[in-house]
Amino acid sequence: NGFSSPSPQKFLNNGRSVIVGLLNYYAEDRPLRSLEGSIARYTRSNYYHDIRVRLRSMVKVLKRGYKFHFRVFSNGPLAEKPLAVRAGLGYYGKHAIIINDKFGSWFVIGEIVTDLEIEPDKPTKGDCGDCRLCIDACPTDALNTPYRLDWKRCIQFLSNHRAIIPEDIRRAWGNRLYGCTTCQEVCPRNQNPKQNHPIPEYGYIGPGLPLCEILSLDEQDYRARYGRNQIGAKWVELACLKRNAILALANLKAKDGLNHIRRFENDPDPMLAEHARWAIGEICRWV
Repeated sequence: NGFSSPSPQKFLNNGRSVIVGLLNYYAEDRPLRSLEGSIARYTRSNYYHDIRVRLRSMVKVLKRGYKFHFRVFSNGPLAEKPLAVRAGLGYYGKHAIIINDKFGSWFVIGEIVTDLEIEPDKPTKGDCGDCRLCIDACPTDALNTPYRLDWKRCIQFLSNHRAIIPEDIRRAWGNRLYGCTTCQEVCPRNQNPKQNHPIPEYGYIGPGLPLCEILSLDEQDYRARYGRNQIGAKWVELACLKRNAILALANLKAKDGLNHIRRFENDPDPMLAEHARWAIGEICRWV
């Protein structure tokens, strides 16, 4: 996840090297349908599963010529962003995301920790110059300092964490159901993306999900429908996803969603109740 930095030896006895790989997740997809909440690009399919499969295939090839032990990770406990920089795969952008010369920032990171001794690549040098498009475009001012993210204001972070969202961020939330990639969408390094492989079928949920349907799910339905995607594989608590759906319906001024939202205005979960009452007030101002 890029936030912790234990040594490779913690995950493999005699671990000596980390092979770092990138998987481009940019893909053209269908447009959003009515009353759908948007899903961040990297979550539209389970790219983390896909890169682990590809890295294990690489291990099989390496095993033909070498004997070694290994473990494969993606979105795990390793410090993925610093490892990608040290492996020469990119540099930090002002949005605190790694930029690669080929993929921009449209990629997920995976690693093979091995006891092989491998000559390291040289870190990549690069910077954003005077560009501040991502900083100016951030809907919640979470990038007020270049290269540093104020996670308490970041929609991407907040969308899978239990929290009462401040009102100014609620109104900036837009129609997002999970994640936010505004800072990536405006980045000049991402303006000529290439889709270089099919969208993985495993865990595919697409660019958006029906918001009212999300509000009707119970835990069993949620895991059954979306368990192969990272959001349903215990990445995102269902209550958080419902909160996000309520905010999205409010920002869409969706009067057709009112009855679905009203079910939560006295919910025993104070997070859901607070956002439901706010959303009802917002929608009723427009109907």
